[in-house]
Order: sequence, then structure tokens, then C-alpha cells
Amino acid sequence: MGGRAVSHWRGLDVSASATATPEAPKTVPKRGDKEESRKYRRNVFSPADWVKHRSTGRYMRHINTMLTSGNVASLLGPSLATAGLATFLEFIEIGQASNLIPNWPSNFGDLTPLPFTITGASLSLLLVFRTNASYGRWDEARKMWGLMVSCFRSPCL
Repeated sequence: MGGRAVSHWRGLDVSASATATPEAPKTVPKRGDKEESRKYRRNVFSPADWVKHRSTGRYMRHINTMLTSGNVASLLGPSLATAGLATFLEFIEIGQASNLIPNWPSNFGDLTPLPFTITGASLSLLLVFRTNASYGRWDEARKMWGLMVSCFRSPCL
């Protein structure tokens, strides 16, 4: 093996060169820059990592670190804005129903459902096309994986 020590775990090469990550940057990438920070992450689990990942204490570990998650941080602003707007509109509706606020703008019952119908139909078509494209990619990957497995097994026969 060229004079270097290689450890194998279930047939996978988990040597230092296979699990090495690039040198850490001098400045930490911004939190929202996911693609830039991706190259500094490990991409191979070691057996000890799998044991930690599959432990029963992982649920509490995930709950405790949820607020430091990049996904939660990126979704927190839009979620709070949407919740705030919905709360504001509900207060207006409650105020108008109890005659504390004048009926301005007029009741929302006067709105026509046509924009929602058209938007809903177009969004459902978009969702169907994205789902079909996703399934197509998955099916192609499954076929390629099966072909690779059969090619690897054919020399053994």
C-alpha cells in the first residue's frame, strides 16, 4: 500500500487520506454560506461516529443543539415574520368583530376566491413536476447502483 498504514472497516478505505479535510480557514465562513463551509466538514463516519450517532441520547443532544442549528437560524426570521403578520391580522379581525376597530378595510368576506384558486392550481402542478423530476433522479441513481453492483459481482462468478 505504498508504505502508509491503511485501516479497513467493512471493506472501506478509511485511511487518513480518505477522511482528511482541507485546512481550516483563518476566518470562519458566515453562517448562511453553507456551500463554502461544506468543504470543511467530514464526509466519512468512523465506527465511533456511528456509535455516537445511533445512541439513544442523540434525541436530547439534538434538542439541546437545535437553537444553534443553521437550518433553524435560517428559517427563524421568515417564520417569525409570518407568525407576526398572522397575529396582527387576527387582532384586526377580532377588533372588527367586537366593534373596537371600525370595519376598514371592509370584511375579507368580500374577496373573490379566484386568485387563490388559480395560484393553488399552478402550485399543485409545480409540485407534481418537481416530485416527478425527483423520482426520476432517484430511479436513475437506483439503476446505476444496481449496474455497478452487478459489474462488481461479475468477476466473482
